[in-house]
Parts: sequence; structure tokens; C-alpha cells
Amino acid sequence: MPVVTSIKITPTYSYELPFTLSRWLDILIGPIYSCIFIFIFTNKKIQKNEDLTFSLAVGLALGLAFGLVLGLAVGLVLGLAFGLTAGLTAGLATLIKLIFSSRFKNWLLAEDKK
Repeated sequence: MPVVTSIKITPTYSYELPFTLSRWLDILIGPIYSCIFIFIFTNKKIQKNEDLTFSLAVGLALGLAFGLVLGLAVGLVLGLAFGLTAGLTAGLATLIKLIFSSRFKNWLLAEDKK
């Protein structure tokens, strides 16, 4: 998994981190930083238009909520399907092994007691 240990600020200066950061955090933190930069560096004309700001905030919140809910739902469904499949496979394999064992064959044999 790729990690980052330093952040290059300028061509001659880089900031050394006291810990390593996973590059997967870029995917999670990227939208948050982009909204922060839009809020900070927008000009007055765009800042007066509250619809854009509201739309960005609502879009970010809804995207995060739907992503978490759908990810959890899909994860649970796939986990349940995999668990049931693995359990049924193991159970059937054990049953087949029991059927072909000698103990089961002896149990099936009928003895004539005279």
C-alpha cells in the first residue's frame, strides 16, 4: 500500500511528517479539502450566491451518507452470501465424508439376529 512520509511544499522545501499517511486517505479527504478551498478562495460574486455554497455542502453530505449506507448494505449482503455459501459447502463436505466413512456403512447394514 503506498504511503507518504513527506509533503513537498516548494521545490526546495518539503515537510517531513512524524508518521506515515496512507494514499487511500487522499480519496476520503480530497472532497473535504476541495470544499474548504472553494469556501476560502472564492470571489465575492460567488460568495454572495448562497445557492452554490448550499449545493456544495448538501452534495458532499448526501454523497458521504449514501456512500456509507450503500457500502454497509452491500458489504453485509456480500458477507452474508459468502458466509452462507462457505457454511453450506463445509456442511455438505462433512456429510459426504460421513456417508463414505466405514461407521456410516456399518450403521446401514442390517443384521439378521436368529
